[in-house]
Amino acid sequence: MHLPWRWNPNIFIAYAPGISFFKKNEEYAHGGISIHECLVPTLTIEKPNQSTVAAKIADIKWVGLNCKVTTTDALNGYLMDIRTKFNDAKTSIVLLKSREKKVLDNKISLMVDSDAESKSTVIVLMDENETILDKKPTLVGI
Repeated sequence: MHLPWRWNPNIFIAYAPGISFFKKNEEYAHGGISIHECLVPTLTIEKPNQSTVAAKIADIKWVGLNCKVTTTDALNGYLMDIRTKFNDAKTSIVLLKSREKKVLDNKISLMVDSDAESKSTVIVLMDENETILDKKPTLVGI
């Protein structure tokens, strides 16, 4: 059964067989579905006045546990990281020695620990303030 929604007659709600509504002077026991249980809100969050950055991760190449990344339009000094969760710097798998490496002439090479081999990770390109500009999923060593 499909009935129009009271607040917007252009939207129809599907009801389960045998469902009934409130009736005057009768006891009510919840056994149906309410509008709050069947609508899922969609939120769009935008950041106005944000500058457009053209820097992108162009190519990823693994040579063993060494990840060679090529970027486009990345300024010298932009940061690169390999993480299991792209927005959490604590999940970085880059070895300490190469963690401070920065993009130079749109290229960077990062070493990871052997324990990370074949794990699903995300390569993250950031500006000097560690704002994420681009990200790409990858499998370590593959």
